[in-house]
Amino acid sequence: MLRELRAAAVTALVLVLVGCTGTPDRPPDPEPEAQLPSYETIYAGAERRIGTLERLWAASVTSLRYVDAEGERRRDQGEGHFQMQRPGSLAVFIGKLGETYLILGSDATRYWWIELLDDRVAYVGRSDEAQQSSEATLGVPVLPSDLLLALDLERWPEPGSPRVLGVEWSTLDGVDRGRTVAVTIDELGRIRRVHVDTVSLDPRAVELLTKDGEVFASSRLSQHARVLNRIGAPVEPRIPMRAEIDLPAAEARLEISLSRAAMDPRKPRPVVFDFDELLDRFGVGTVRQIEPAGRPGAEHAARDL
Repeated sequence: MLRELRAAAVTALVLVLVGCTGTPDRPPDPEPEAQLPSYETIYAGAERRIGTLERLWAASVTSLRYVDAEGERRRDQGEGHFQMQRPGSLAVFIGKLGETYLILGSDATRYWWIELLDDRVAYVGRSDEAQQSSEATLGVPVLPSDLLLALDLERWPEPGSPRVLGVEWSTLDGVDRGRTVAVTIDELGRIRRVHVDTVSLDPRAVELLTKDGEVFASSRLSQHARVLNRIGAPVEPRIPMRAEIDLPAAEARLEISLSRAAMDPRKPRPVVFDFDELLDRFGVGTVRQIEPAGRPGAEHAARDL
């Protein structure tokens, strides 16, 4: 009996070895190709993130490199506040030890850059002209309207809008390909291409292009977090708390980190979006009008008012 059991065991072992060596492993079936999400799906995520973001106040740390009005290369870094209110109002205050020395801002009709360093001077231009020009603005590191687009804080057009130009898989370096889509939107003067993670539906990067398809600004967005809701909005918005923005043609780079972001009925105060009030409050004696050259990619000129 023992001899028969040993023979059976040897036979079984031989069969196992033959099965292991005689038949190669079959390669695994390829994973099914992910389905490209519709614009409706991506839009719904954008609406949840920023659809109710009518106003925003946040503490900020801003680092910027740019070429100033005199053609000098500048590097500045400071703490302050990032404040916005729809439609089109922005105020970025940069300073140290409680003193403001740089202000980037806009309202519904104008945008400005105020320097409060050695010489107190303000540069101001018309928003409608800025939409038809490029980032190469004299004395202005970045257009406020472009900054809001690069941070993906502006609402998206509704599904079916002719401004929606397409959805495709992203090929941008540094993003998770296969789970990131590129959504292209006509912004009436430039093109916005937002690279969105299809799992979290958070934007990972934004490119701004001229009508000719040239990228003139790009951002990398990270550290997405909820905005504290103090105004009773139905949902809490979710925004990137850190952004790195490059504007190669203007030789400019901005890095912005936000904290304590909130929608508050008391903030921002209207005065931060009032150009004339800011001039008076900070004792700015020189105001220069930014004159667009009239074509994308051209430099601006400034004249004293």
